[in-house]
Amino acid sequence: MGRGTPVYPFTLLNERLQECVARKLREPTEIQRLAIPEILRGKNALLIAPTGSGKTEAALLPILDLIYRRCREADGVKLVYINPLKALTRDLRDRIEYYATSLGLKVRPLYGDVVKTYRKPTPDIVVITPESLEIVLDWSPKWWPHLRTVRWVIVDEVHELLMSKRGYQLLVLLERLKELARARLQRVGLSATVGDPSKVAELLGGSDGDVKVIEASERRRY
Repeated sequence: MGRGTPVYPFTLLNERLQECVARKLREPTEIQRLAIPEILRGKNALLIAPTGSGKTEAALLPILDLIYRRCREADGVKLVYINPLKALTRDLRDRIEYYATSLGLKVRPLYGDVVKTYRKPTPDIVVITPESLEIVLDWSPKWWPHLRTVRWVIVDEVHELLMSKRGYQLLVLLERLKELARARLQRVGLSATVGDPSKVAELLGGSDGDVKVIEASERRRY
């Protein structure tokens, strides 16, 4: 299948996103075929697949579609993308922005001094480390009203975070974010390898319920 022709499950996405995807992705990978329909149904999910398998798009595309269909006009942050490495924050921002801008959605990385002060316009999506999120929730009250609209969370390298000393910190942060939003958060975790998927899924779900484990072994085909 060549570029330019949307194929399943990309055909489940809105037309703007389909056009954007068709310019970049040749065809869906295994993890994208398995995960996109489940996330569109509102399921919490743990995606386990090798590096280079398209996990980021498998999580991001359906959530962007849900934001666009349900609440794109609302002011406030809708998606918090948690990444353990500050060094990758800008790269992730650029990757997310490619798809988000096609829908008129704004993306902002939050780290350093940027975390401490709120400035307009409010982003629809923030990319942030657990440490920076803790600063926002502890010391940046001007951000709090803009986080009440959060409905989706993606946690990258979730196994590395949850199975380390940062794990308890992350679990507390997710519950605090949910308390601030006063709503269920749809949670999606990404990992290349997980020793105990059921345990990681249980931790990731927290008070937002069951997490569907979705595993794939296929890498992206170029």
